[in-house]
Amino acid sequence: MLLNRAIKIEDKSHNLTEILQDMNHSSASFCNVFLRSMNRYLVLLCSLFVLTGAVYADGYWTAVEAEDLSDNDTVLIVDLKTVCALPNDIGKTPQVHTVELDESQSLILSSIGDNLKWRVKKKTKGYEFIVFDNATNEKKLYCKDANDGVNVGVAPANASTLFSYLSDSDIGYVGLSATIAGTQRFLCVYNKQDWRCYAHTSKNLKDTNLRFFKYLQKSLDDSSDVETYYQVTCRNGASDSVCEMRSGDFFILPDVSSSYNGYDFIGWSTDVVEQASDKPACLCSGEKVKISQDTVFYAVYGLIDTHSATEPLYSKVVEEPSDWTGKYLIVCEGNEVIFNGNLGGDALAAKGNSLRTVMTNNTILIDENNENAYFVISRKSDGVYSIQSCSGYYIGNTSFSTGTNYNKSDKFKNSISLDAADNIVIKSSTIPFIFNSSSYFQYNIGRGTAVQLYKYTENVRLYAEYTTKPSMEGGTGISKEELPRDEAIYDLKGRAVPYGTMGIYIVNGKKRLLR
Repeated sequence: MLLNRAIKIEDKSHNLTEILQDMNHSSASFCNVFLRSMNRYLVLLCSLFVLTGAVYADGYWTAVEAEDLSDNDTVLIVDLKTVCALPNDIGKTPQVHTVELDESQSLILSSIGDNLKWRVKKKTKGYEFIVFDNATNEKKLYCKDANDGVNVGVAPANASTLFSYLSDSDIGYVGLSATIAGTQRFLCVYNKQDWRCYAHTSKNLKDTNLRFFKYLQKSLDDSSDVETYYQVTCRNGASDSVCEMRSGDFFILPDVSSSYNGYDFIGWSTDVVEQASDKPACLCSGEKVKISQDTVFYAVYGLIDTHSATEPLYSKVVEEPSDWTGKYLIVCEGNEVIFNGNLGGDALAAKGNSLRTVMTNNTILIDENNENAYFVISRKSDGVYSIQSCSGYYIGNTSFSTGTNYNKSDKFKNSISLDAADNIVIKSSTIPFIFNSSSYFQYNIGRGTAVQLYKYTENVRLYAEYTTKPSMEGGTGISKEELPRDEAIYDLKGRAVPYGTMGIYIVNGKKRLLR
């Protein structure tokens, strides 16, 4: 073994001697060999920097959710299906610009020019996108009522600069839409050649997945990848449920199945709710909440006050709730009619499906005419609802064209929102629900009259019993006892530190901020 090693060393010495002798023949040859060698090392060094992420020393482009955008954010709009970014330097029908993404499609690896950057302007019902760093006329992204209507510039009267971000698994589309002259159009890349906006779902839109990429400055100090944890507490009036969540994670609110002192569970509030006659804003069980600080959720309970209850009635919805679940009359105020939920089968979707009604001060009293005309709205998932008639039929649309579908099994998805005029916008498969020009209620892509929702209301008195419990009072800081005692804690140099130490430390192989 030693002999073999000696032979190899001797061979290498011999080869090195020959190389040096060759280089001595000419100083130029020596310089050439040296430069070639150094060039290889530089290429290798640059490759290592790229692989380790050093190319992002100043900052990087990372995927962000639409709800996390702020005014004046600089973003790219990228279609993950085609890996193309929307440019801002073309007046009409912008061409595609391919970018390079990492495997997770959450980071951009290629260099980005100013012609791909947009400045975000948040509006009440969506977003506007302005050409980045334009010091003269403000140019915006806008859509006209045409398939090739994607434009950049000063929008004409028959165009829209307001875009909403939507995700609809039914049509296989995630991205931006704009409404022009009552027609909803969807932004997409057509056949990998240019950007367009189509009015109806088709193969051109299928699997479109538009994402925003935001430029973030990278901190170079050693704590840039620290994981911060916060305490989340749920107080239900009898006991506390406490857990520790990483910053940015989503906490799913638990269900409370039992009543408390005869009061039924209504929802969760981040505020202490004293006894009140009006229902406070509540979050529903199953709802996801993004955690960015220590948070306490209080269970809210409600009870009908039989001594002072007024006669039940339907009240017009004029504020958008966090959850649309409830019992409603679907109303067309302009024609003074309600959708007759007592009908079934074909009659529910045909002419003659309405009843006359009387509205007074945004209320409708319950009478023999409307007592069985109601619909029940139930939440299926975030932003998705089922609508069921009193007769037991669910309604919706699956054809992406005019017409109301119905059955007795829940297969239809509806989105519900409130517009600025207090009209209700119900859509299924992107088709709006209206009172059509033939004078009946229907999912219809044409023109018609907007509808409103009137919700069944009782005099409910709400209170939070836990507010009177002394055991529920106190601070909400992170309890160090929540860290398992068997987890060793080390400082950033790898030295063990005592349990209960505050600062940035290594716990279970990860950096954590202990407070």
